[in-house]
Amino acid sequence: MNSCLCGKTFDNAISCSRHKATCIVYRNRPREPVKEFQQEGVDHVVCAYCGHKARDLTRHLKAMPPPHPNPSEYKERFPGVSIVCSDVDLKRRATTMALHGSETYRNKIMQSAGVRRALRNDPDIIRRVGRTKAERYGDSGYVNSEKRRNTMLKRYGVDNPMKNPASVMKALKTKKILYEDNPTQRPPVLEKSVLENRHHVLGKTLHEIGDEFHVSEAVVSYWMKKHGIQVKRKIVIPKTKEFIRPEVTVREYLEHCAKLGTYIGFLLYGTQTEACKAQRLKRLFNKGRVYHALLSELKTVAGHVDRIDEFLKKLLHFKG
Repeated sequence: MNSCLCGKTFDNAISCSRHKATCIVYRNRPREPVKEFQQEGVDHVVCAYCGHKARDLTRHLKAMPPPHPNPSEYKERFPGVSIVCSDVDLKRRATTMALHGSETYRNKIMQSAGVRRALRNDPDIIRRVGRTKAERYGDSGYVNSEKRRNTMLKRYGVDNPMKNPASVMKALKTKKILYEDNPTQRPPVLEKSVLENRHHVLGKTLHEIGDEFHVSEAVVSYWMKKHGIQVKRKIVIPKTKEFIRPEVTVREYLEHCAKLGTYIGFLLYGTQTEACKAQRLKRLFNKGRVYHALLSELKTVAGHVDRIDEFLKKLLHFKG
């Protein structure tokens, strides 16, 4: 059980840590004075790129905009240079050893699945996130897009990462690694004759063609447009609403009452036959409808076979 200075308790340390990030009581707690750095490598490390001092450079490297290297680029550019001091490293190893029995323990499940997948698939986490957003912002699906834009402007000088030349170059580099250097990862080229045969001759849809070649429907659509092949659209036959004359509905109802030899209400008639028939009758004889004035007479006619035709003639000539 983990608890905060404000008195709230949490089932795990992650939830408690997230709460502390926004808790006013915890953030305004009295803090010990910051100790001055004494020995490099022991109680602090220095960024080899900009000279920033910290016990752990991970957050610094992630926050700094290009051309400042991120953690992975930093390790490539400055091999053998540690990003954490020995005090932090020893404390981490001791904590890992105490919790998991090994100094080099890594949660493989979390590394493979990732936090994003947990946020997508765990119903409990999704509910808690929505509840917290609703409490703070009044909307369970709130997204602070304004803060995101301001952060991008502050760090990179643009409001969208693809407006930053460094981000564009990184995306192109990744694309080259994934597709140009690995031909097996490239989407296949679909020939015009093959697509025409599958779509126009065999009558397959774009989705079915994609399943055959193990690609998405979007890839098939791309090659169809590239080759100038016209996509056949399904002919949708509009559904015509069946029109039932009022006298037919009334006749069915009166004949049903005649079989029973008594008057029955519309609701009971719907349970004995079909609910839709009862709804039609209610609409016809409801208050404000043209046949409402004949409702009392309908009740006297119901149950009598010899009076059905006479009542229907009156119904046809009735002008309410």
